[in-house]
Amino acid sequence: MEGLNQPETGRHPVRLIARILVVVLIDAAALLLIEAILPGFDMHGRFAALPTALGVGLVNGLIWPVLSRFTLKLSVLTLGLWGLFLNALLVGLALMAMPWVRIDGLFEGIVISFGMAIITSLISSLFAIDEDSTWYYNVVRAQLKRRGQVTETDQPGVVFLEIDGLAHDVLRRAMTNGNAPAMAAWVRQGSHRLDRWETDWSSQTGACQAGILHGNNHDMPAFRWWEKDTGRALVTNHPRDAAEMEARQSDGHGLLANDGASRANILSGDAPHSMLTMSTVMKRRGKIGQDYAAYFARPYGVIKTFLHTIAEIARERRDNRRQEKTGIEPKIERSRVYAIMRAWATVIQLDLQISGVVGDILAGRPAVYTTFLAYDEVAHHSGIERPESLYTLSKVDREIDRIRRVVDEAPRPYHLVVLSDHGQSQGATFLQRYGLTLEELVEK
Repeated sequence: MEGLNQPETGRHPVRLIARILVVVLIDAAALLLIEAILPGFDMHGRFAALPTALGVGLVNGLIWPVLSRFTLKLSVLTLGLWGLFLNALLVGLALMAMPWVRIDGLFEGIVISFGMAIITSLISSLFAIDEDSTWYYNVVRAQLKRRGQVTETDQPGVVFLEIDGLAHDVLRRAMTNGNAPAMAAWVRQGSHRLDRWETDWSSQTGACQAGILHGNNHDMPAFRWWEKDTGRALVTNHPRDAAEMEARQSDGHGLLANDGASRANILSGDAPHSMLTMSTVMKRRGKIGQDYAAYFARPYGVIKTFLHTIAEIARERRDNRRQEKTGIEPKIERSRVYAIMRAWATVIQLDLQISGVVGDILAGRPAVYTTFLAYDEVAHHSGIERPESLYTLSKVDREIDRIRRVVDEAPRPYHLVVLSDHGQSQGATFLQRYGLTLEELVEK
């Protein structure tokens, strides 16, 4: 699907004010709950929670963006823990400075900050409140401008949104059944159309991305293959192997070579801006953490990701028990380790790549390519149209619509292209069908 999205020429102050009020009310509710639980914390006055929440919001909105810029490297190296602690310290000091607030010490202030982060994240998730706002976009845009990375032009850029492993017919049914409402709306409104395409004989992500990003997928027969001349296996999602595959296919002028960005892909397309990309993950590019700036600009982003990760692990264990209890076939073993892998694909990587794409769009990069692994990961283990797979697809659909809304704030218009690299077919494993593994058959 492809269509042109223009930035909005005007802002919506009423919508912005309403969003701020919602955030302040959520923070106030969180403060009241913490006050009832935590000894040594008291807000004097019947409505003291509102100015307290407003004060915390001002600290997070005005001071935190500046601090996060200077502490970005440490935040990345500590997986966000340093930024989380620093923000808690900042909020604690702000609470101690409010004359109508009584706290026993800085430790209580830090506890309050962590509590607010957890409660507001839970409330936002429970009521599906989108925490992105003009404020957040302005923070990211300001950071990019300081680094001289914003390009303003009326020339359209392109954002490629690849949904890994999604077949045409599965998407068409999902759009009809309400599991992909955003993409369905695009088609109904006429901004996009849904087309079918056929892969070549190597129907897998590596060959597809090599063809799209480099115009060449020669001699890539499978996702993994054995090379007789070198006496070893090449596996597409192994960093060193992916780097070698790209070196073979690239002429240095890939699709993203001209200031483009690669986010969460197998190959980079020679992009100078690359994050979570298998072929470049071993390479040091630029300053540590610069591609993660948009993610860490949100003060409670790490807490939200952590909570959603725990919830996704629990959801996977529940889904697995449901399949076992109801005897759904075909079914493969889904271990606790897989539950963590699913959480990585559907929460952690998704949050990071979306933040990266948001930063790229606000910077006005001419071309951005990102791959949503989430649906493919779940569909491989659960089935292509099982409830958990369609739930994950609907989640990806929401993130794609979120990207569309970011274009309203962009310094240039963008073509949004949604594509899939290959489909999947539902079926039993070799072991389930024939009673032995393929390896056992070969050994015979």
